[in-house]
Amino acid sequence: MTAARDLLPAVGVLLTAAGLTVAALTVPPLSTGADGAPGAGGSQSLAPQPSTHALACPSAPPGQSAAQLLDNSASAEKVAVGHVGNDVAAAARLLPAGQHQAVGGVWLTGAPRADVSWWGPCLPGAADQLVQLANPTGAKLLLANPGASDARVDLTLYGAQGPVRAIGTSGITVPAGAQQLVPISVQAPAGKPVGARIVASQGRVAAWAMVDDGGGADYLPAATVLGSQVLPAVPMGGTSQVLLTNPGEQRSTVKLTAHGRRGAFQPTGAAETIVEPGSTVLADVSRSFAGEVGSLSLASDQPVAASLWSRVGKDLALAPGMPLLGGGELVLPAAATVILTNPAGADQQVQVRQSDGSQKEWTVPGGGVVTIEPQPTTGQPGTAAPGLIRFTGGQVAAGAVVTGAGTSLVPAQGAAAARGDSTLRQDPALR
Repeated sequence: MTAARDLLPAVGVLLTAAGLTVAALTVPPLSTGADGAPGAGGSQSLAPQPSTHALACPSAPPGQSAAQLLDNSASAEKVAVGHVGNDVAAAARLLPAGQHQAVGGVWLTGAPRADVSWWGPCLPGAADQLVQLANPTGAKLLLANPGASDARVDLTLYGAQGPVRAIGTSGITVPAGAQQLVPISVQAPAGKPVGARIVASQGRVAAWAMVDDGGGADYLPAATVLGSQVLPAVPMGGTSQVLLTNPGEQRSTVKLTAHGRRGAFQPTGAAETIVEPGSTVLADVSRSFAGEVGSLSLASDQPVAASLWSRVGKDLALAPGMPLLGGGELVLPAAATVILTNPAGADQQVQVRQSDGSQKEWTVPGGGVVTIEPQPTTGQPGTAAPGLIRFTGGQVAAGAVVTGAGTSLVPAQGAAAARGDSTLRQDPALR
């Protein structure tokens, strides 16, 4: 393994947090009365309730007050538009667990520059995850705790040449219902890719990078370490790179397959990539998506984390890899192209329901994709309301490319999309 490199002492973490009592992470199996006690005010029911997760939503970038929170926590069939604060020292904005699994995200356009858009999905807490940066300059790590008890996390950085030794990245406490900002740009070398692994020794946290490189800007949600996964939405044109981080102790060979309307094909110049232990690399797939949107699937002999970094015009469009799902939902903040990907050999039948109630069954061919242009939902006069797409049946990946003022990538969410807790053994000396 490449020896760890020393960094100059890092700037201390900029943290202030307020405690907040939140709903439990799962719905109890017994009915509850008005006081919250099992069976209070009525007879007990032994019928199991669907397991749902509380979600944390990212704050707006500091200084930006126009961001909207789009979510269906109040009504499973309708996306409500609310306000999200831009003070990372305030309590985290939470979507509590309830009778259905809520989905949502934070949407911001035209800030801090024209033709820039941000999409940050609300996430459940996870015990082990990675946020990957093509360039840590201008990036900050946002941690939020949707749980009812404090979380304690350690960060380990994996750079292009191996683990990066940093100061102030162990024993970070994120209080219940609170959020904290970590300035990753002072922890890792500028201009080189890095993966920040976040391991919780107590509780769980949700994590995003807030990236503004002076041209484009976006949120990047944390990725999960997996042996097989899909990057469900790759925009056409521009430049697209796949970040691969190997937090394990053995070299990983990663095979990438591109998927388009005409089926599966090898991405030009990036069909196979070697990722050394404890390192992060970039694979350029730009030439494979010059003419149409598509997706990428990855298979590796050792689990890795993967994220897509795309630049369309001046804007950034970022998204993590995900496993195949048997169902999920996408909140569409604006006009979008939805992409369903089937990396398997056999065709998959998928039922898609749009916000207007219309339903259609789609055949997603083996190795290929289906693209859907949802009809806009009527909002205020002269405007389009956020849309909600639900898909069920088959094992597919789903994502959307949102265009307009900038470009954003929207991954599928929902109970089926809850992140796993894959945990690899980590050398404590690397923290």
